Amino acid sequence: MFKKDTIWHGLLPGLILPLVVGFGYYMYMFGWRAFSVLSIITMEKTMPSLVHSLGCVLNLGIFFLFMRFNRLLSSRGVILSTFLYAGLILYLKVFA
Repeated sequence: MFKKDTIWHGLLPGLILPLVVGFGYYMYMFGWRAFSVLSIITMEKTMPSLVHSLGCVLNLGIFFLFMRFNRLLSSRGVILSTFLYAGLILYLKVFA
């Protein structure tokens, strides 16, 4: 049978949600302008880390949803994806 409580079921939504939030934020702020503006924005230090941080905060919603339905391994996957994004944000702030 297909097991629904795995780390992968939490890791994938936890990795995808900040990307969707970032894309939605970009569309809200700049509309359907050319994506060359996106490359200019990503060169700044604060914008990508700000957008990813917002997406990681929204990961809390997924985490508590999995906890509510007693999917503990999936909630661990969400926490793992949040830590991966935290490492990415730290890298972008310090080294980029």
